[in-house]
Amino acid sequence: MNEQIPYASAVHLLFFKEKDSMLETIRKRRQQELQDMQLRIQQSIQAMREELQQQQQKLLAKIVRCVSR
Repeated sequence: MNEQIPYASAVHLLFFKEKDSMLETIRKRRQQELQDMQLRIQQSIQAMREELQQQQQKLLAKIVRCVSR
């Protein structure tokens, strides 16, 4: 049991010594995840706009055909 205390203390000290850099790494990773998410959202919105425009053009073409008969 006494052998585990120094090891546990060393791990504890190592953790606290590296805590700030670990937190910075986690923060950067989360920031990158958010940026990736924002990019995917923007790409989805753009794809939806393009799809909407195509559907509008199809509907307008049908209306024009019906009116011009």
